[in-house]
Amino acid sequence: MSESKKKFSELVSELEEIVGWFSKEAVDLDETVKKYESGTKLIAEIEKRIAAAEKTITEVKVKNK
Repeated sequence: MSESKKKFSELVSELEEIVGWFSKEAVDLDETVKKYESGTKLIAEIEKRIAAAEKTITEVKVKNK
């Protein structure tokens, strides 16, 4: 499933798993690169969702003044 179709909570959970993985003492370099790439994609999608939510909230506030 692409990141854009996942729920926000699923994206955050996946990112938390990746961060936890990096806390291990022994990590594989190839897997590290893959996890880093996945993490940066998740962060970008999370930031996009937060920005969209902020925009919607601002629009609602302006409309309801």
